[in-house]
Formats: sequence, structure tokens, C-alpha cells
Amino acid sequence: MNPFENLKEIIFGSQRPWLPENNSENKFESLFLDLPGITSDQTRNFSIEFFRPINFKTKYYSKAISNEVERILNLLIPEIKNESDLKVQKYLHNILLVKQLQTLLKDIGKIIKEKQYEITYLDSTKTTFDIDTNHKADTFIIHFLKLNCIMLYLEIQNVFCFAIKDEFIEEDFYTRLLFEKLPERTFIKNETTLYLEPILYEEDSLDFEIPILEEPIENTFIIEQKKETPSIFNPIEGEVPGTRPSKLTYQFIKSVEKFKEVETLLYDYKIIDLDCNFIKNKATSNNRLLASVIRKLIDLGYFRKNTVGYKGLIKETHIREYFENRYHADISQEFRKLNQDHLEFASRKLPWLDKLQALR
Repeated sequence: MNPFENLKEIIFGSQRPWLPENNSENKFESLFLDLPGITSDQTRNFSIEFFRPINFKTKYYSKAISNEVERILNLLIPEIKNESDLKVQKYLHNILLVKQLQTLLKDIGKIIKEKQYEITYLDSTKTTFDIDTNHKADTFIIHFLKLNCIMLYLEIQNVFCFAIKDEFIEEDFYTRLLFEKLPERTFIKNETTLYLEPILYEEDSLDFEIPILEEPIENTFIIEQKKETPSIFNPIEGEVPGTRPSKLTYQFIKSVEKFKEVETLLYDYKIIDLDCNFIKNKATSNNRLLASVIRKLIDLGYFRKNTVGYKGLIKETHIREYFENRYHADISQEFRKLNQDHLEFASRKLPWLDKLQALR
């Protein structure tokens, strides 16, 4: 059984949007108006923020795909949650995600290339939709399908109770399955809800507690708040106690004050903790983010070219090893494989990274 068969119909079956019989606006206006919605029975961790549909055809396919995604999640999530046998859970993970959804995403990636469904065709600041309307509508549909398959994967992956060795984050779908450039902005939003802690007042001022805020706080508010609220992080000047010895010492850092600012930002963005320990988090790709920050600091001249006790010019591998020891991290693979797409990804996740000034 393949629960994704109806989605496969959009690229292999009678629902292929590029078929001549699927180009009638009148047909899709009627279908769209008659199509009921399906509500979710599950708490969602992710949502999609995509371009607005451009006609009734794209409206119909958007709603039909969204309905099918809800049907699949309503079917699979309770089944996975209720399965107590770890072997069966691992079997379901292999069948549903590795064999079925990964294959579907690879097929979608091939269709995008073969049909030249470039996502730039949907940017209303660069094009209009009165030209090549059918091609642009088909482009919209296939990319909307792609994003929903990515979201499905992330939602289902999140349900399994065992540690997944090859856990996917959004970037992995583009680099390993779709073979596309990373999008300039993410279309998949993490719906993790944040709540304010209760504020307690002195007994003589108020005799009740301010209740916990029940509404989710937008991530954008939290990011803005960081700029105004002083960090509680106290950067450690010099070597961090308890770390392994390195070939370099803290003295190879040019500007201690500038580096303290960077280290504070690493804490504020949850890459290191209060004790300078690296925070492992695959969901936010912390290994790659830390590797990108170190690469950026090297390029901006934050480190001396030579220092007392070190023979010759300082090697980048020894800089990386110093910070691995300082933060108890292992980023050798990420640092070695860094490319421009990874650095751009880090710049989107860490908006302060591109604002760092070069040091002479």
C-alpha cells in the first residue's frame, strides 16, 4: 500500500496539469467551487506559505493537494503513534519516508528540470501572468506539490519515537533529492509555539499571578526582542575551563571585544549554551551554522596569521580544531564541505552574520 498514490497521479497519471485536457479554466472553476475542504485531526508542526494561486486551475490543485495531505496525515500519524513495536516503527519509517516519499520527491525534481518549471516564473515582481499562463500555472502546481511532500516528510518524521540516524531538515531535500538551489526564502514555516512565562509580582503590589499567554508569539517578535533585551551570556575571555588543549590559544584572536560580541550572538541564537558547550540540533542545522560562522570569521580577518608558540602561518584546520575544542563540537565534515549555498543558508538563519565588519 502506498498512501501517496493520489499525489503521484499529479506527475504520472490523469491529473498531470500539463495534459491538454487539464487546461480548461471553466472546468477548474466548476471543480474548485464544488470541492469541499478536509480539516486536520492532528496538531501540525509545519505550514506552507507560498505564492497566491494565479487562476482557478491553481486554486483547484492547491486545495486538492492540501486536502490529500490532510487525509494522509489523519491516516498515518495515529497509526505511527499507536505502534509500540520499535521494529515496526523502523519498518514504517523505511517504507513511508525512505522508499516512498523520497522517491516521489526525486521524481518531482526530475519533472521540474524536464519541463523547465523554474520557480522564478512565479515571482510577480519579475513577470506577469498573461504570458505563458498555462506553463506558469503548471509550474505553480508542481512546486506546491513539492513543498507539500517536503512538509509531509517533516511531519511524519517528527512522529517516530526512535532516534532517526538520517534525519532530514529542509535544506537536505534540495541538496540530496531535488538537486535544486536553495530557495531565497523558505516557504515552509515551523509552527512551534512559544509561550511567555508567568510574571510574579510582590505580594503587597498584586495578589494574583499574571496568567501564561495562551496565544502563540510570532518568531519575528522574538527576534526583534533579542535586539532590545540584554543577553544574559557572559563571554569567557581566554580558554574555557575543561576543554581539550589545542595547537592554538585564545591569543590568536585579533579583537577580543569583537569576538565576545560574536560569541554572545552564538548563545542568543542557541548554537552554544551558557557554558560555551555546543548545542546539537539537527532541526536547525547547528553544525553547519557553526562551521559557516567560523568560515566567515576567517574570511573577515578575525584571527591573526601567526602567533607566539605556533610555527609558520596559522592553518585553517587548526582554527577549526580550536573552536571544536572550545565548544565541545565536531564540525570537521561540515567545515570541509562548506559551499556558497551553505553560507547563504547560514546568512538567512543568522541575520547578523553578513553585518559583521572585516578586521585589518
